[in-house]
Amino acid sequence: MQALSKAKLRLFAGLQLKKIRYEEGLFVAEGLKMCREALQSAYPIEAVVLAKGTELPADCPVPAALLFEATADDFKRISTQVSPEGILTVLRMPGKPFVHLQAKPNDVPIGPAFVLAAIQDPGNLGTILRTSDWFGMPSLICGPGTVDPFNPKVLRSSMGSLFRTQLYFMDDLEEWLRRNADQVWCADMEGESLETVNLSERPYILLGNEALGVPAEIGGISGIRRVTIPRLGHAESLNAATAASIFAWNMAFSDKKG
Repeated sequence: MQALSKAKLRLFAGLQLKKIRYEEGLFVAEGLKMCREALQSAYPIEAVVLAKGTELPADCPVPAALLFEATADDFKRISTQVSPEGILTVLRMPGKPFVHLQAKPNDVPIGPAFVLAAIQDPGNLGTILRTSDWFGMPSLICGPGTVDPFNPKVLRSSMGSLFRTQLYFMDDLEEWLRRNADQVWCADMEGESLETVNLSERPYILLGNEALGVPAEIGGISGIRRVTIPRLGHAESLNAATAASIFAWNMAFSDKKG
């Protein structure tokens, strides 16, 4: 096993910053589970770093050329966790068809899929990725202001689901929505009741910012249908990831009900 060089240490530690991640085209996934998920994915692995004294189990066959050992102090510089497991994987951001950076307005992702308008909480995005994966939704569309899917907190909460989801980064989300309005549902407190619609009739569900919801200029685009989850109690709103789970279940089974 190779000792981690000072150059690689600086590079891998820098990947905690979004700017460096995208400049280098690399990101870090922490923990043994994420290493296993990475090995089964189409994401190219650049390195697997082990804290000194940590051993890989036999069912995690990392090529020797990719294995690096770091001192405890150096490993802490790379890790973002308070109590790290002692293993992290450095991966390269893949190109098409897995990640569409600067996707064009006429790109049509395979549905069903969530369309995210500035979802900013990493935990919410990670949970939405897990929900999409659970319900067989192959794509995720990230509009401007959405937290970076390669953020370490997103990766942890996605539990590996990011590796199985085709990501689209839609810079001009408004234009894309105008082109595909007749295929989009918009989550809105004033929309039609989820009890009265068949979500499977349209492949995309637009979800808004945790605090502000969907911006009026895109939620009100002609042709988009608004839908809401019926409220039986007195809570002011639902968490974005919780709402996504309810919508995903209904998207998957609404044409099978009754």
